[in-house]
Amino acid sequence: MRIAHIFKATGLSGAEAHILTLSKALRNEGHECALIALTDPRRPPTAVFESARAGGLPFESAPLHSHFDIAVVPRILSHLKSSRAQIAHTHMIHADLYGTLAAQWAGLPVVQSRHNDDKFRRRSAARWLMRAASLPAKRVVAISDSLAAFTRDVEKVPAAKIIRIHYGLDPAEVMAKARPGALRAELGIAPNAPLIGAVGRLSEQKGIPFLIEAFVRVRDSFPSARLAIAGDGPLRAELEAQAAPLGGAVRFLGWRNDTPTVMADLDVLCVPSLWEGFGLVTLEAMALSKPIVASRVSALPEIVSDGDTGLLVPSGDPAALAEALIALLADPARARAMGERGRARLEKEFTVRRMAEQHVAVYSAVGERRL
Repeated sequence: MRIAHIFKATGLSGAEAHILTLSKALRNEGHECALIALTDPRRPPTAVFESARAGGLPFESAPLHSHFDIAVVPRILSHLKSSRAQIAHTHMIHADLYGTLAAQWAGLPVVQSRHNDDKFRRRSAARWLMRAASLPAKRVVAISDSLAAFTRDVEKVPAAKIIRIHYGLDPAEVMAKARPGALRAELGIAPNAPLIGAVGRLSEQKGIPFLIEAFVRVRDSFPSARLAIAGDGPLRAELEAQAAPLGGAVRFLGWRNDTPTVMADLDVLCVPSLWEGFGLVTLEAMALSKPIVASRVSALPEIVSDGDTGLLVPSGDPAALAEALIALLADPARARAMGERGRARLEKEFTVRRMAEQHVAVYSAVGERRL
């Protein structure tokens, strides 16, 4: 089969990384994938294109000049025709709207994926748009059970149309990219100093203010502890100001294209999100056998097994977050065992091959129905 993945690309974040991983896995199963990225001409997603090129994936860019740029539809249509796609798979709201329209014009069956339950999706206008956009779709893939419920209950997509397929990750690929010791050397952090990390966009969703507040309490128990925050976003200046009293104990790394190297030196990965469609960063940590402290929200309990591969705490609760972090830093043997069980869980439950096979089943059903 020939599948065209249509998505809005701003950077190499979780959804974009998933699309690239899925496309390569589908190719390994004997299918052809083309990537059609909706991009802001002022901020081209260079990292996405470089990664696609390195993976040997054909890609095209369709300029999207604003949120309401209906002129992007014929641009997508042109790329769909040149790719000779048999199925259009759209990802994220802009592609779900404009990509679905283009696919209809091209006479192609549409599969849509839901990657997040952002707060704006609960607004009446967004709910109406996504409900309308889902009508032509033959299947809607939700990346978690939590998101499947959101798609059904909030967007009112019929349950019979929704299928849950978790993200998958190849631990060997993550391990191959990691350079243990490099981050501590870069930051001048001693090998025995407790190091907590967070990786993600610095936005409200990720709950980083609560982590910084919790880290103040962690330092009371572990004065030599350090916190490394990898990522960038609209809250960076505000977060840096919040962390300023802690001096060099909190380091903001900015956007990184070497997250496996960042994670390789962590004692604990913290995911204090307020909501989360999936949380691909958790799988990366599991690939590196790192224990995880995460919020008990959205999809995170589907990934992190509380008390087994990590600890789950209420979201927005710095005291509970600090207690969990302190518990793991105080018991390195327990933390290591959790990390090892996380790696085993990844290899069993979240494999790339399993993810690809489930998508192929969806595409096959959609293709047969078309015939």
